[in-house]
Amino acid sequence: MNIINCDVAFRGKSISTGEWVYGVPVSNSRKTCIVRLNDSDELTSIQVIPETIGRFTELYDKKGNGICVGDILFYRNIYRNMFLQVKWINYFGMFTAENNKIPEVILLSNINRKVEIIGNIHDNPEWLENV
Repeated sequence: MNIINCDVAFRGKSISTGEWVYGVPVSNSRKTCIVRLNDSDELTSIQVIPETIGRFTELYDKKGNGICVGDILFYRNIYRNMFLQVKWINYFGMFTAENNKIPEVILLSNINRKVEIIGNIHDNPEWLENV
C-alpha cells in the first residue's frame, strides 16, 4: 500500500475509477476530494466518495500493510480467532479494533503486528456480519 508521507494521511475511493487514492481530504458543499502530489510533484485533486474516507493509523499489520480506519482485520491469539473493524474513537483519541460480538475494545497499537488486513468495510461489506 502506498501511503503518502505527511503528518496525517487519508484514503478515499475515487468516484471515477473506483480505485483507492491517498492524500489529504478537502471538501465543500458540492464535492469531496483527496489532494495529493503526483509523480511530477504537482498537486492533484481526485473526487472521492465521502463515506469511504478513512484515516491512516500510522500502524502496519504483520505483512507490512498500512492500516486505515474502516479496514477489517483477522486476529488470531491463543484464545480465539476474531475479525475486527478498525475505528477511531474521538473521545479517547485512539484507534481501536472492535468486534460487536465481544464486550472488549482493543487498542490497535497493542495488536497491529499480530493482525492481517483481509479487506475493508467498503469493498467487503459481507465481512461486517463477522465484526
